[in-house]
Amino acid sequence: MPTKHEHTTQAKHNRAFWSSYNVRSTQFLDWVVTGIFYEGVHWVEAYLDINGEHSGDHKQRLINMRRYSSDMRAIIRDFDILKQESENARYSCYKFSPNDISNDLVPIIDKIKNHIQNLL
Repeated sequence: MPTKHEHTTQAKHNRAFWSSYNVRSTQFLDWVVTGIFYEGVHWVEAYLDINGEHSGDHKQRLINMRRYSSDMRAIIRDFDILKQESENARYSCYKFSPNDISNDLVPIIDKIKNHIQNLL
Protein backbone atom coordinates (compact mmCIF):
# COMPACT_ATOMS: atom_id res chain seq x y z
CA MET A 1 0.00 0.00 0.00
CA PRO A 2 1.28 3.49 -0.78
CA THR A 3 2.33 5.69 2.12
CA LYS A 4 1.19 9.18 3.03
CA HIS A 5 4.30 10.54 1.34
CA GLU A 6 3.68 8.56 -1.84
CA HIS A 7 0.08 9.75 -1.96
CA THR A 8 1.01 13.41 -1.44
CA THR A 9 3.70 13.09 -4.11
CA GLN A 10 1.12 11.59 -6.50
CA ALA A 11 -1.39 14.32 -5.66
CA LYS A 12 1.22 16.96 -6.54
CA HIS A 13 2.09 15.04 -9.71
CA ASN A 14 -1.58 14.95 -10.73
CA ARG A 15 -1.86 18.70 -10.09
CA ALA A 16 1.18 19.32 -12.28
CA PHE A 17 -0.53 17.26 -14.99
CA TRP A 18 -3.91 18.96 -15.02
CA SER A 19 -2.58 22.45 -14.42
CA SER A 20 -0.22 22.11 -17.39
CA TYR A 21 -3.24 22.55 -19.67
CA ASN A 22 -4.43 26.03 -20.60
CA VAL A 23 -8.13 25.62 -19.82
CA ARG A 24 -9.00 28.48 -22.17
CA SER A 25 -7.56 26.70 -25.22
CA THR A 26 -7.19 22.97 -24.60
CA GLN A 27 -9.51 20.44 -26.16
CA PHE A 28 -8.79 18.08 -23.25
CA LEU A 29 -10.92 19.56 -20.47
CA ASP A 30 -12.24 16.06 -19.76
CA TRP A 31 -8.71 15.05 -18.76
CA VAL A 32 -8.30 18.19 -16.69
CA VAL A 33 -11.45 17.25 -14.75
CA THR A 34 -10.22 13.68 -14.34
CA GLY A 35 -6.81 14.88 -13.18
CA ILE A 36 -8.43 17.18 -10.64
CA PHE A 37 -10.46 14.30 -9.23
CA TYR A 38 -7.45 12.02 -8.96
CA GLU A 39 -5.48 14.72 -7.21
CA GLY A 40 -8.27 14.69 -4.65
CA VAL A 41 -8.16 10.90 -4.42
CA HIS A 42 -4.52 11.00 -3.40
CA TRP A 43 -5.01 13.78 -0.83
CA VAL A 44 -7.77 11.73 0.78
CA GLU A 45 -5.70 8.54 0.64
CA ALA A 46 -2.77 10.34 2.29
CA TYR A 47 -5.05 11.21 5.20
CA LEU A 48 -6.45 7.69 5.34
CA ASP A 49 -2.93 6.23 5.42
CA ILE A 50 -2.05 8.08 8.62
CA ASN A 51 -5.10 6.38 10.13
CA GLY A 52 -4.08 2.93 8.91
CA GLU A 53 -6.75 2.83 6.21
CA HIS A 54 -6.43 2.16 2.49
CA SER A 55 -9.14 2.12 -0.15
CA GLY A 56 -9.29 -0.48 -2.87
CA ASP A 57 -11.88 1.41 -4.89
CA HIS A 58 -14.00 4.55 -4.94
CA LYS A 59 -16.85 2.97 -2.96
CA GLN A 60 -14.50 1.88 -0.17
CA ARG A 61 -12.91 5.33 -0.12
CA LEU A 62 -16.28 6.97 0.59
CA ILE A 63 -16.93 4.43 3.34
CA ASN A 64 -13.51 5.19 4.82
CA MET A 65 -14.14 8.93 4.60
CA ARG A 66 -17.43 8.53 6.47
CA ARG A 67 -15.61 6.54 9.15
CA TYR A 68 -13.58 9.68 9.88
CA SER A 69 -16.50 12.05 9.51
CA SER A 70 -15.24 14.48 12.15
CA ASP A 71 -12.22 15.24 9.94
CA MET A 72 -13.86 14.61 6.57
CA ARG A 73 -17.20 16.39 7.10
CA ALA A 74 -15.87 19.65 5.61
CA ILE A 75 -14.87 18.04 2.30
CA ILE A 76 -16.88 14.87 1.72
CA ARG A 77 -19.55 16.62 -0.35
CA ASP A 78 -16.88 18.45 -2.35
CA PHE A 79 -15.03 15.21 -2.97
CA ASP A 80 -18.24 13.59 -4.18
CA ILE A 81 -18.79 16.50 -6.59
CA LEU A 82 -15.33 15.93 -8.09
CA LYS A 83 -16.06 12.21 -8.38
CA GLN A 84 -19.36 12.86 -10.14
CA GLU A 85 -17.86 15.42 -12.50
CA SER A 86 -15.03 13.05 -13.36
CA GLU A 87 -17.57 10.34 -14.14
CA ASN A 88 -19.51 12.84 -16.25
CA ALA A 89 -16.34 13.60 -18.19
CA ARG A 90 -15.35 9.95 -18.62
CA TYR A 91 -18.65 8.19 -19.16
CA SER A 92 -21.24 10.78 -20.19
CA CYS A 93 -18.97 12.76 -22.55
CA TYR A 94 -20.03 15.95 -20.77
CA LYS A 95 -18.40 19.02 -22.29
CA PHE A 96 -16.99 21.28 -19.60
CA SER A 97 -16.31 24.95 -20.18
CA PRO A 98 -13.17 26.75 -19.05
CA ASN A 99 -15.34 28.59 -16.51
CA ASP A 100 -16.59 25.27 -15.10
CA ILE A 101 -12.99 24.35 -14.38
CA SER A 102 -11.74 27.70 -13.11
CA ASN A 103 -14.77 28.84 -11.16
CA ASP A 104 -16.18 25.55 -9.86
CA LEU A 105 -13.68 22.69 -9.78
CA VAL A 106 -10.37 24.41 -8.98
CA PRO A 107 -11.78 26.01 -5.80
CA ILE A 108 -13.08 22.59 -4.74
CA ILE A 109 -9.75 20.80 -5.20
CA ASP A 110 -7.94 23.66 -3.49
CA LYS A 111 -10.30 23.35 -0.52
CA ILE A 112 -9.71 19.58 -0.33
CA LYS A 113 -5.94 19.96 -0.64
CA ASN A 114 -5.76 22.66 2.03
CA HIS A 115 -8.05 20.78 4.39
CA ILE A 116 -6.08 17.56 4.13
CA GLN A 117 -2.72 19.31 4.41
CA ASN A 118 -3.92 20.82 7.70
CA LEU A 119 -4.76 17.32 8.96
CA LEU A 120 -1.46 15.70 7.97
